Amino acid sequence: DDQKTFRLSISKNIRRAYGEISSKRNEGFIMSIVHKSISIVNKKSKHKEEKVSKDFKLGNPPRNGTDAHPSFVWAMQELTGTENAYYEYINNNRETCFYIRRYEPFEKGNDSPKKRIVPYSYDLITATWVCHAWEKNRPLFHENRLDLHKPVIIVEGEKTVLEAEKLFKEYDVVTWSGGSKAMGQTTYEVLKDKRIILFPDNDKPGVLAMHEVAKILIEEDISDDVSMVTLPKGLPDGWDLADQINIPGVTYEGILDSNTEYDPEEHSKIWEKINKRDDKKKTKQTVKAIAKD
Repeated sequence: DDQKTFRLSISKNIRRAYGEISSKRNEGFIMSIVHKSISIVNKKSKHKEEKVSKDFKLGNPPRNGTDAHPSFVWAMQELTGTENAYYEYINNNRETCFYIRRYEPFEKGNDSPKKRIVPYSYDLITATWVCHAWEKNRPLFHENRLDLHKPVIIVEGEKTVLEAEKLFKEYDVVTWSGGSKAMGQTTYEVLKDKRIILFPDNDKPGVLAMHEVAKILIEEDISDDVSMVTLPKGLPDGWDLADQINIPGVTYEGILDSNTEYDPEEHSKIWEKINKRDDKKKTKQTVKAIAKD
């Protein structure tokens, strides 16, 4: 009996000791997991700093005085050869709205091999010019030059506008600001009831941009006289009216004359694609706004 009691006591002690060891091992294992989790979180969040967004109240600059234009405009006004260095956006009421500065590749202020486009707007809060674009209600480039009796050609890009005006003197030529993804931030009301011809760049983003412009013009009841040119095969990718034509027998006038009435039903699939993209964009903006709150 004494031996049985002794063996039972040893067995209990062994099980208790083993249990304590196992418990400590588990605690250590759990602590190790917790420590690693904290470490992972810290590593992920260590280099991420919340960006502080600055609020602007963009509007029309003063009509007179040194603040009427950005400093680079004053510096370039007396120089020659600066036709495409910057573009002034003036609305239909003859009010300056903002400027677009164009930096050519490797020009001072641009170390890139690609052109650089920078918007300059007047901030009413600080009474200074800032590198920020109007988010909505942007005027068309050269809308202040519209003639009541001339049809309108819409192209992409300010440089293209200047060249197209030289080619087609019987037409007014305008464009929106911000490139092939910003058509919806411009207002087209000044084109109400005009005959409009869309002349896209020769690439997929350029053509899609013109389809979106057509969609805006038709859905917002700006004009029911909208047509689009058909670009000939053989033009280089990215070609526009500011470029030379190197195809025998093809002329700028000939391309313009190829315009045909824009039929929404014919391009319904493209419109659906635009709608899906816009819905996705709105969803992202909504989620971002909720997360910010």
